[in-house]
Amino acid sequence: MSAGLWTATPGEIPGAAAAQQAQLVVVVAAIDRADQRVTLQAPDGSTENIHVTNPDALQGVQVGDRIAITLTQSVAIALDREPIRVNENEHRSEQRRSNAFAHTEIYCWFTEGFDTADLKDAKALLDRLSS
Repeated sequence: MSAGLWTATPGEIPGAAAAQQAQLVVVVAAIDRADQRVTLQAPDGSTENIHVTNPDALQGVQVGDRIAITLTQSVAIALDREPIRVNENEHRSEQRRSNAFAHTEIYCWFTEGFDTADLKDAKALLDRLSS
């Protein structure tokens, strides 16, 4: 497991980011190509049934194959001075645009899983925030 913590240097706007990664080697226990599902077995014997969104990714995969998985968890915090606002509605609109931009940037990091409920909900929220 690796981890990191980054903080602002003196004189910069306060902020911090932390991340940690863990690597896990799992074994392909079963493959259901028709349903695009793979059952993975962890070293402790537990199993997880995973839907594979890209069927081409199953090409060449066989029961017994070992797969290295990297799990990444991160959080970032940034503070900024509150802008002087003319009225509350203008502030809310500006804040909504700022939040939508920041979250859109994070949403764009994803390369797969866009058909999952979580990312569909995130996309719908971003669309509402940006309008």
